[in-house]
Amino acid sequence: MAARSNEMRAQLMALDPDPHVTGRAGRPARVLWRNHRGQMRSWVPQLFARYIGGTAVLAG
Repeated sequence: MAARSNEMRAQLMALDPDPHVTGRAGRPARVLWRNHRGQMRSWVPQLFARYIGGTAVLAG
């Protein structure tokens, strides 16, 4: 688990000084989709960051 924590910490440290970032959230949601074979896939991103202008990024 330490590796995941270190990864999240590094991502937060990279986002923190960016004046264009207006908000951050840790483990914000589970993303679900079906692949080309119809199998359900999922991913839980480490971070969500919102930028000025409304764009956003999922990381991790």
